Amino acid sequence: MRKVTQAEILINEICGQIFTGTIPPGVEAATKEFSRYFMNVQMQNDEWIKDFFPKYNDVMKIVNLALTRHMKDDDYTASADLFNLANLRDY
Repeated sequence: MRKVTQAEILINEICGQIFTGTIPPGVEAATKEFSRYFMNVQMQNDEWIKDFFPKYNDVMKIVNLALTRHMKDDDYTASADLFNLANLRDY
């Protein structure tokens, strides 16, 4: 279960949001891919297996495809003046 938790944390970071409640299918698929990859790495480190596929770059391609619709893209350009510290000096 630690590998699943590790995958969930990484996916939340990639997407820029925390998923709760009903998890979208793309996020679920990405979680499974990362979990499988992390488990394979652990099994290789423990010398249960010598090598495994897919490799990290291939897993990232699958994960990015699955998460494309779920990545948060906040645009802060319109509020740049609101957070300019020079403008807030008088408050």
